[in-house]
This record gives sequence, structure tokens and C-alpha cells, in this order.
Amino acid sequence: MTTPQVRNTASLTIETLHYPAGDSAALLRLTNWNMAPGVHGVHGESGSGKTMLLNLLAGKPPASSAFASIALQDVAWGSKAWPAQVFCEDPNDTRWDAMSGHDVLAYLLQPAKDEDGRAWSPHRRSQDFLLNGLGLHAHLHKTMYMLSTGTRRKVFLLAALLSPRPLVLLDEPTAALDQRSIQTLWYALAVRNRAAHQITLVATAAAQASWPTQPWRGHWQLP
Repeated sequence: MTTPQVRNTASLTIETLHYPAGDSAALLRLTNWNMAPGVHGVHGESGSGKTMLLNLLAGKPPASSAFASIALQDVAWGSKAWPAQVFCEDPNDTRWDAMSGHDVLAYLLQPAKDEDGRAWSPHRRSQDFLLNGLGLHAHLHKTMYMLSTGTRRKVFLLAALLSPRPLVLLDEPTAALDQRSIQTLWYALAVRNRAAHQITLVATAAAQASWPTQPWRGHWQLP
């Protein structure tokens, strides 16, 4: 795995995004989305393209499938350096099945380096709080295929909330979570909203008004 270079500040600019490329009835047609460091919500009904937007930002599908001008600080979307800047994992991917929760976290949370070359990993001080709040202490020794859907999602949610990568993408993060875990998530997002070096993009079908009051950096609506 390539070690991401963590920047002291972060900004995500989607100057243009048309997907699929050349389709007059494109699923996604975005212009002039400028995101400062912190947490941003992307809202839209089922079929509006929220998941596809996250997949595109994660480099899945490839850049050739879209007409786009996107940059994360000085890293261009579609470049070789882009994937190392982004955390976006599918909890249902079977490649994790034979690994324990501990092994998954160790793999996904490899150290990053700041611009001065110093190893740095954000939010580690929150790890015990998140483990308790998500109720994961008793499950991380188990192999992933043994975990329930909700617990499996929590493992990847924990990895995302601790990730050192400049861009973290969360797709419907409250799905299959109990109320205590949801409250833990809100707290963790409030912490991430203060990070100057990271952007967290949260996609949800829920109306903005139904979310708890959060001083987030921005809310973006898909048609």
C-alpha cells in the first residue's frame, strides 16, 4: 500500500464532473463544488448518484469513464497519486472475509506522513472512545465473515474515522447501526470537522433537517 502524504490543509474542488462521459442524460452533472477542510454532507434521494459520486472520487470506476476536472489540493483526480489520498472501503467486499477485525484495522490504518516526513496518524486519542461507543472490543478478534452486517460495518466505520487520509468518504454511515453507535458517529464527525488537513464527505438519503445539529462545513444536494 502506498503511504499517503498528509497535508497541513485540504481542499476538494470539483470544477466539472459529468458521468457517464459524453452522455447527454448523465447521472451526475456537477459544477463548481468547492469543499474546505471539515465534514460535508451530500444529500439526495435513491438513484440520485450519491454512491456513484463516492465511487468516482475513490477511483472506481476509472477516470476514463467520466469527463471531470477534480483536484484534492495539488493532486489531480485520475493521477497515480490520487488513490493514496482517499479512504473509501466497501464493508461487503469479500476480500476481507478471512481477516480478523484487528488485521483489517492494522491494514487500513498504516501510518501516514506529513509534509515534513514525520509519521502521523490522526484521531488516535479517540480510538478507545470509538471502540467503546461502537461496541467493538468483543468482536475484533473474530474473522470478518463471522460478524453481523452491523458489526462488520462498524469495523470499517472505525477505520474511516481514524484514517489519516486527506479525503474520507462515508456512504450512508448510519445504516445498520444502533442508537449508541449513531451518537458515537455524530461525536466523531464533530471532531473531524475541526481537522484542517482532512475532508470527510458523508453521503446520505436523509433530509438535512433530520440530522442532528452539526456545525459542518457544507451541505450539497444532488437532484
